[in-house]
Amino acid sequence: MLKEFKEFITGGNVIEFAVAVIMAGAIGAVVKGFVSNIVMPVVGM
Repeated sequence: MLKEFKEFITGGNVIEFAVAVIMAGAIGAVVKGFVSNIVMPVVGM
């Protein structure tokens, strides 16, 4: 298992994974802002 983890770290997939995590966080923030500022006021009318 440690060997597989070492291959994962050195394989360059770590940067792709980090970018994916950052993008997911940013998209989550955009969706949360959209829902709280656009959708909820319309639903609450």
